[in-house]
Amino acid sequence: MIKPRRIAPVLIAIVAMSAIPGCGLLPQSKRSDSEANCANSYTMSTNVDNLGSTSAFTREAMKAATGTEPLTLADIARTAGWSDGWDRMVDVPQNITAEELNRRANTPANCWKGLPTPYNSDGDGPPRGLYLFLKDDKAVQSVGWYYGHDQAFDLRGQDAIYPTTVLTPSAGQLRPTP
Repeated sequence: MIKPRRIAPVLIAIVAMSAIPGCGLLPQSKRSDSEANCANSYTMSTNVDNLGSTSAFTREAMKAATGTEPLTLADIARTAGWSDGWDRMVDVPQNITAEELNRRANTPANCWKGLPTPYNSDGDGPPRGLYLFLKDDKAVQSVGWYYGHDQAFDLRGQDAIYPTTVLTPSAGQLRPTP
């Protein structure tokens, strides 16, 4: 049986430990404010086909990029057999920060894990990234790309493109028409 005199020091020690960052109730000091207040949390993956086949989308986008006629992003998605459950696409290149992605995607309170990075610490290999499709403030699907292989879009500094954005083929990529 534990005597009452011994319970108080044990309780004080437990409360004190829970107040040390990383040991209990308080947020860890290494967490950013945005992580502590996430509206939505996502792990990037190209293995989720909520809208349709990622390979079909890539195939249709590359076909359009080498074509001669302007078309919309929705045209490409429909030709690939995708549903209409998205309202914009954002380019997510390697080494983008979560803060920059939130700015581009207009999702100020989202947390992102698994953002694209170089193949190794030396940065060897072709640059890579993702085309992220969103609906409102939620990520719906992402499609991977590799520079010089299947990077079908050049957003020309735009943060996002939309289903109705007219895209013109130029030098093997689709660019928003000014």
